[in-house]
Amino acid sequence: MLPVNETSPTTSRIAAEPNSTQAATARRLLARYGPALAVVLLLAAHWAMAVTAVRDKSATFDEGFHLTAGYSYWLAGDFRLDPESGFLAQRIMALPLLAGDYKFPDRNQPAWFNSHLPLLSQQFFYESPNDPDKMLLRARMMVAFLSVALGALVFCWSRRLFGTAGGLVSLSLYAFSPVMLSNGALATIDLTASLGFMLCATCFWAMLQRLTIWTLLASCGSVAFLLLAKMSAVLAAPMLLVLLVLRLIVARPLEIALPGLWRQITGRLAKAGVLAGALVVHVILAAAIIWAFFGFRYSAFADGVAGRDSFYNTRMVDQAAGPVADTVSFARRHRLLPEAYLYGFGYAMHGAQNHSAFLNGRYSDEGWPEFFPYVFLVKTPPETFVILLLATAAAWYKWRRRSAADGSPAGNGKISFAGAIYSTAPFWALLAIYWAAAIASNINIGVRHILPTYAPMYVLAGAAGWWLARAARRMKYVLGGLLVLAAAECLWIWPDYLAYFNFVAGGPSNAWRHLVDSSLDWGQDLPGLKKYLDRSAQAGGENVYLSYFGTSSPTYYGIKARRLPGYFDTDLAGSPADLRPLASGIYCISATCLMQAVAGGTAGPWTPRLEELYQKSAAALAPLLRAPPDQQRQMLRQPRIAEAWQSYAALRFSRLCAFLRTRPCDGQVGHSILIFRLSDADIRQSLEGPPASYGATALRGGQ
Repeated sequence: MLPVNETSPTTSRIAAEPNSTQAATARRLLARYGPALAVVLLLAAHWAMAVTAVRDKSATFDEGFHLTAGYSYWLAGDFRLDPESGFLAQRIMALPLLAGDYKFPDRNQPAWFNSHLPLLSQQFFYESPNDPDKMLLRARMMVAFLSVALGALVFCWSRRLFGTAGGLVSLSLYAFSPVMLSNGALATIDLTASLGFMLCATCFWAMLQRLTIWTLLASCGSVAFLLLAKMSAVLAAPMLLVLLVLRLIVARPLEIALPGLWRQITGRLAKAGVLAGALVVHVILAAAIIWAFFGFRYSAFADGVAGRDSFYNTRMVDQAAGPVADTVSFARRHRLLPEAYLYGFGYAMHGAQNHSAFLNGRYSDEGWPEFFPYVFLVKTPPETFVILLLATAAAWYKWRRRSAADGSPAGNGKISFAGAIYSTAPFWALLAIYWAAAIASNINIGVRHILPTYAPMYVLAGAAGWWLARAARRMKYVLGGLLVLAAAECLWIWPDYLAYFNFVAGGPSNAWRHLVDSSLDWGQDLPGLKKYLDRSAQAGGENVYLSYFGTSSPTYYGIKARRLPGYFDTDLAGSPADLRPLASGIYCISATCLMQAVAGGTAGPWTPRLEELYQKSAAALAPLLRAPPDQQRQMLRQPRIAEAWQSYAALRFSRLCAFLRTRPCDGQVGHSILIFRLSDADIRQSLEGPPASYGATALRGGQ
């Protein structure tokens, strides 16, 4: 008999079996439920990061407009506001507001009759008892759920193509993407449009493989979803055409499983006939859904009165010319679709022809072919590029192995390669069509305009998951390390996702020298500026100046500053002119205003022509500037003098910005508002000394 403190081999084995069984059970549970748990955690983290990042951000340029319009759709059943931006996203983001007691502006006023959205938005947010921050947060949280839905779609398709490991790689890239996070919780239309493009491409492709009542309805619904989300949905036509042609070229049978009918069609002509019929159903159902969205009413105005109610800036559409304008005019005459939808489409297409743009010190009204490739290069984390290379390598390696298994040389593995391209066709079609349109576009203002290209790219990046499932341990460590780095970089830039730039552009602190507008500075950092000024020990005794790019209200956030020319600054509408000379102090200038990328000062670089105008304006207004305050107010009542003052103020500010661009800033707020501490000597040099180098916009230094 053994001592009690000794154990026989049999006893040890019996004691170890429960632990071994528990470990095996834990491994089985982890294998079964681990991926699902990882998906839930990644999507929850994405939602939380997106929402918390915008919790203390002011409304970006378009958010107030979209939310005001969306609330009016629910409240009044009227569609006069914001028709050029689609209608679906606005309704979705405004849905949570229906649960609150929010006061909409009086509809018995000229601003409503004339569809003046900027004024109505200002009233809705800042001239009513509403809480604009709470309204905005509720709307942003709603959009963040759409971003989660898009992330789930990315995972599902990547898992279907590349397995669970591939799906997790794709979802990780999506969840920790600064580009997706920067737009994933903004009350704008771009995230909804991105979801629409992915749904449209994938649902249509699924229908092309197997035509059932469900795939047909899903495809029709996704097309209608996209058409209502954004007017760039017009790009769906060539995208779907490419997929249709590819389906007809590839000799694979088309399975039809409709109620009372099941068969496989192999002939190209027969397949073309069936799919042509499906397209007719798409047109009918999509049009019916659009009509239903507008309550089957043609007029955009719920209680419109002829001669009183109108769209904003109707001349842009009514006087437009060209094939698109003619098509819209024909559709309006015959009432083929609701009035608001047709007018919005015409407005959007006409407005897409020209837009001021800035890129690395250059200015243009027509854009550049290299703009969006450059934006993609500097706004995408470098880990994503490396993982895309690993995905390409994995696809090539798998093709080589499959060719070897078939007993054919790698160069003859055309069937395997064609099969891989075919299975991922909807993503290639979406990328090709959208990128071609982006490169040819004249609207070069922000990464959000190529946002729909990121989700399909992340799906294709899922091919890198093969290294996790099959390859040697060192490759697993490489890929895992890249995903960890991507997550760490995402957490590092929080909450300033809009300002994310990678090392190619020198990081977010130097971003203002390369890109502005919605790629960096969209009016989001007024709360941060308020905190900066409160923390500044010197701000209490110094002059504070502000040039703001955006539609939020600095006054609402308690920012006390002398106002410099900005862009679309509603706080300054109708305010009296400040004729006091500029003095030493803290100058807070939005990056877009500093680079003079849009109108506000004088859009573009400082030129000899502007210098000549500035000197002439200063001389002509000398009597006004030297007059006593009472006399100045009298003189400004004359339209000619008031107009001359506005021109001079814009020129003066532009000359100041040209000077500031040649020196480093003294601070940054969210990387979008730049801080300069200027002395009286600095002011004299900027306004009275030799002008800064003509055309110089990104010279040296920088913080």
